Amino acid sequence: MAKVAKKQRAQAGMAAAVGIFTKAEAAKQVADGVRHVHCSELGTRDPIYVATLAAADKVAPPRYLWEPSLKTTEIVVTHSVDRHEIFDQLISKSAVEVKRQLREKVGMVLEELLSNAIFHAFHTDGKEKYSRSADVSLNSNEAVKVRFAATEDGCFLEVSDTGGTLGFESVAESLKRCYQSDAQIQSKESGAGLGIYMVFETVSHLKIVNEPNKKTVISCWIADRRSENPKSFSFNYFGGKGK
Repeated sequence: MAKVAKKQRAQAGMAAAVGIFTKAEAAKQVADGVRHVHCSELGTRDPIYVATLAAADKVAPPRYLWEPSLKTTEIVVTHSVDRHEIFDQLISKSAVEVKRQLREKVGMVLEELLSNAIFHAFHTDGKEKYSRSADVSLNSNEAVKVRFAATEDGCFLEVSDTGGTLGFESVAESLKRCYQSDAQIQSKESGAGLGIYMVFETVSHLKIVNEPNKKTVISCWIADRRSENPKSFSFNYFGGKGK
């Protein structure tokens, strides 16, 4: 059963849930307002577990152990059609190419994060600026950035946009809707909500940093399931409400 640790900022929505639970149970925690969730069989022997609990006391987002500090490949995206080529560029330069299951996960997560960053991050008059059915050329101040790194244990992937519209309430509501039933997931139209659910379900560690109207940075770690402590996963959200 999850242990919920409420911190000094709990009244502002800052709380941490640590323990052993499923992704669906973790999603319910997020839907209930918990911004920091970590599951691990190692407990306090897992440094990421400890960092997730401590994150509830932090205003500035920490850098977690799964986030590389050096040797990342960086790509700037300005056209929606480019997202189909970026995956090949990244994978061809890494060991992921020979690991089919991991390669498929990275491809799906990259597609969802890029699609969200291009089609759902920017708004005009309260509506999404770009349509998923259109070939989009982003303005120079809207360029999306991708960072990628791969090791024998898995892959780090980060996508950042300058929209700053992915509020915590939107993430929580999306996870709540998508985990209600398989039927609803299957019938739900493709969009930002379903994309966040699919990423959450696939990755081992997910970190979202949102500065309203400035930027959203989504970082994740996609583990090779042969790695140590394969059942460990975490979710961390930092920032304001966005739009």
